[in-house]
Amino acid sequence: MVPPHLPPGYKENPLERDIEKAVKAYARKKGWWVRKFSTENSRSEPDDIFARDFGPFSYVFFIEFKRHGRKPTPTQRDKHEKIRNETGLRVYVIDTIDNGKYLLDDLEERIEGLMPKVRHG
Repeated sequence: MVPPHLPPGYKENPLERDIEKAVKAYARKKGWWVRKFSTENSRSEPDDIFARDFGPFSYVFFIEFKRHGRKPTPTQRDKHEKIRNETGLRVYVIDTIDNGKYLLDDLEERIEGLMPKVRHG
């Protein structure tokens, strides 16, 4: 039974696809470009690629979505490490909607903190 203070449709342990759908919708609302990431040869690629232009900075990263408490497989971990080593891009593993939203908010705050200050007057 869902406690009355939680929103309609709340699931205590949502499926991976529900976490992915919610985080991607939140990202798009905040201006992120989001695409499913897939290649012909590998089943161990991260789920999605995210990108956003912040003016003088752009940021691109991958997310591997998992159901709460689940971890990437050893093959997925190896692929994530290879992506980091070969491209310098980050691969984040997200297992809750709140963690996904927090990641996006935190990245925006950090990137905007790097932007040059504009003086008025």
